[in-house]
Amino acid sequence: MAFLNLTSPRSDKRVDQSAWNKSWEDDFKRYESLPPDIFDDVGIPTKIRTSIDARFPQTRRSLEKQTRDICVLQQDIRNYALPRLATDDFEGKWKELDPDRRKEILHEALYKPSCAGPDMEDHRRWCPEMTIPNLSAELGGFSSIC
Repeated sequence: MAFLNLTSPRSDKRVDQSAWNKSWEDDFKRYESLPPDIFDDVGIPTKIRTSIDARFPQTRRSLEKQTRDICVLQQDIRNYALPRLATDDFEGKWKELDPDRRKEILHEALYKPSCAGPDMEDHRRWCPEMTIPNLSAELGGFSSIC
C-alpha cells in the first residue's frame, strides 16, 4: 500500500505548476520500482475483499458506477477531440510551437483537472501514466510533443 502514501513535498500548484508536476512525476518514478502485485486491489487480501464485497455491495456498485462514468467521460472527450484534430491541423500547429510553450500547455492540462473538485488532485495517484514524458512519447505518428 506504499503507493497510496504520497510523500514528495508538493509546491503550490497555483504558483509553480512545473515544480508541482515534478513532485508527482518523482512519486510515479518511485512507484515504478514497486512489485506489480502491490497494485492488485490496493493490497487487500482476497478473503477480506470478498467479505467486504458481501457486506457492503453498495460500495462495489458505487465504484463500478464511478468507473463507468469515467469511461463515458473519456469517450466523450475522444468524440469531441478527434474531429477537431483532423480539421484544425492540430498536429501541424502543435509542431510549430516552441518546445517550452508545449511543455507549458501540458502543465496546464495536468493542473486544470486537479482544480475541478476538492479531491481531484488526490485522484491523480490513480493515473501514473499522466506524466510529461508519457504525454511526450510518440503515439500513433504523433511525435515530438515536447
